[in-house]
Amino acid sequence: MEQVEPTNIFETNNSILPHSDDKIEQYKSLIQQLYPFTQSLVRSEKIAALDFHILLKSAINERNNQVLAYLNDAIEHLIKHFMRELTDLFEKRIDWNSGPNVHYDLINDLTCVITQTVLHKQNQQEFREFCLKI
Repeated sequence: MEQVEPTNIFETNNSILPHSDDKIEQYKSLIQQLYPFTQSLVRSEKIAALDFHILLKSAINERNNQVLAYLNDAIEHLIKHFMRELTDLFEKRIDWNSGPNVHYDLINDLTCVITQTVLHKQNQQEFREFCLKI
């Protein structure tokens, strides 16, 4: 039997995530666009960019982390839900000095929970269900 070499990490038989290449490439492209914002001198802008970076990297899940694989549909839902905020960030339509930016604060809280959930491997189902309700 001839063995076929996979073209990328997501096509292997051992892969947890059945992603399409297009989605992964889109996420990687968004990460590249985020880079200048992660270097921002405006603290709130930098935090927002880093939070989106965490969301996108979590959705890509290059290391096939089982917790991220379980949360994948919830993470992708969050990315879609907050796409307007990401677009506003890219197009610099946010006045970071105008007061609280509740959507970006929520994104920050969610990325903190994602990180803690991966680290401690607890409350995965509850967190997943919560994210899918947003």
